[in-house]
Amino acid sequence: MRPEVLVAGPEAGAVKFYLSKTNPLTKDERGRLGSAGFAAAALHLWADEAFGGAAPERCLVVDVFAGEVYEAPVRNATRRRHMLAACEEIAAVWPSLSSPPTARPSASRSSP
Repeated sequence: MRPEVLVAGPEAGAVKFYLSKTNPLTKDERGRLGSAGFAAAALHLWADEAFGGAAPERCLVVDVFAGEVYEAPVRNATRRRHMLAACEEIAAVWPSLSSPPTARPSASRSSP
């Protein structure tokens, strides 16, 4: 998560701009969690870690092309569990991944 706007202080928060013309964020529908809620919950998790706490309503994801603004959900324990499980899965697999032969070396990653 790399927010574009940070708000520090007692009212800490962050704003992330989502820029996609063809894939708008989705809202929660009939018991199905949408991508907008996950994005906002990820931003809230980041702000909690970065600032030592942040109010969900101060963590906003702006879907620029859809013209929508999403606040982090107040109740986001399920989303956090899903995100942390995904991160653990990625971390477990990451060492076994190799770059394609045509990929440029990254400064932050050693070549295989």
